[in-house]
Amino acid sequence: MFLVLLLDLGSGSSARAQEERPNLLIEISVQKEVIVFKEGKEVIEYVPVDKVQSDDILVYNITYTNVGENDAQNASVVDPIPDGTTYVMDSAGGEGADILYSIDGGFSYHRPPVTYEGTKADGSVEEIMAPAAMYTHIKWVIGKIIAPGMSGLLSFKVKVK
Repeated sequence: MFLVLLLDLGSGSSARAQEERPNLLIEISVQKEVIVFKEGKEVIEYVPVDKVQSDDILVYNITYTNVGENDAQNASVVDPIPDGTTYVMDSAGGEGADILYSIDGGFSYHRPPVTYEGTKADGSVEEIMAPAAMYTHIKWVIGKIIAPGMSGLLSFKVKVK
């Protein structure tokens, strides 16, 4: 599975603005969620992914670090839901981030619950809540200033089809 991350740090058209832009380093790790029994209780553990099978839960952790010399403001990270998986509802996280979702291939993003217009049998239109299988992308808009040396963690879970 490959992830494509799009990082937006704001716009700057001049060469000087490009030189002064922050530099966020993005690191991605993937772990598999497994249930083990310890002392007679079910416990969730996270293990390296060696192989996957249907119904496995994978946890994607995206660490961002400002390795530049300037503050990052209004940064956003976009990640597609990997092919062959389905987003696990309400699993995306990121301290200080506004989390948005796309069901149209990343063309538009919405706060949950994400809805779309459907047509009833009588021809009238209704708003329908999008199921997890329709989610195509997640976007984190990091509301805080990311100072040089500062880092943060974004995450989400998917279920293997």
